[in-house]
Amino acid sequence: MAEGDSTKRSRLDADQVTNILREQGVANLRDEAELELVLDGMELRRPGAHEQEYLMSVKALDGSLVNGYRSFNVLGMGREVRGLLYHKLFSSNLPDFNSENEEIKAAIQQTEQALIDFEGAKTWAIDMGFDNDDVWWEIWKHPRSHLVNRVYHLERIVEWQTASGQWQERYLDATFQYMKHLATIETQLEVRLQGQKYAKRQTVTVELSAVPIRVYHPEGKSRTKPVWLVRAKVVGAVGKPWYLLTDWPVTDAESAVRIFRFYRRRWAVEDTFKFIKTSFGIEEVQMLSF
Repeated sequence: MAEGDSTKRSRLDADQVTNILREQGVANLRDEAELELVLDGMELRRPGAHEQEYLMSVKALDGSLVNGYRSFNVLGMGREVRGLLYHKLFSSNLPDFNSENEEIKAAIQQTEQALIDFEGAKTWAIDMGFDNDDVWWEIWKHPRSHLVNRVYHLERIVEWQTASGQWQERYLDATFQYMKHLATIETQLEVRLQGQKYAKRQTVTVELSAVPIRVYHPEGKSRTKPVWLVRAKVVGAVGKPWYLLTDWPVTDAESAVRIFRFYRRRWAVEDTFKFIKTSFGIEEVQMLSF
């Protein structure tokens, strides 16, 4: 069509394009010893759109609501290589839309299926929006798959082990007092310290602590999984500490720093979103149909 030899449009559709990206991503990552898989959502904002199909409300940068769509994406990262392993545009106004939880499960299942022959460990790094028992256990279904999740629901009930070895129920935030300090490190973070007006990238001191707990299966208390709750506290920061839940054992300084790095690297997905929006101009595309 571009050369004027035809007036027919390409038969490529979204599924074909994302399958090609997934295959290339898997090929690029195949030789890595282990992978970090970053699952995150991205808003596609169309504030001036009114006639495009199945528009839904999404958050603008100022916190207001505008028309647009949502997407879930999975970025695979090795030591040297990155690859986009999943992208799905969706709208809650689609006739066959079920729930965002089902969309998240589909992202995990398709990514895990694409990596079924990968023999190394995989660690899913997910933010507070995915703090959901169903998401955790969906990941744990798959061999050699682990997670690092920044928790949001501090009121959930977990099990904590007493000094005598008994497991007792506690609210998650009640286990904070039992955390053991494991490491103090210096790193570069974009953060606002006390006395500063704005956040900026700067060298900060981070204290890392952890406590072992057990979490329940969503379908009942007859099944539990041992996990660790890790606290990353920036000394002198205005914001709250990160509380990271992981099934990787965290028993010493090295393992605590490893979990902190997993979550820090999760922010690489923001670079992916910026690239998609600026280089592809994805928010400017005028779709003929959804």
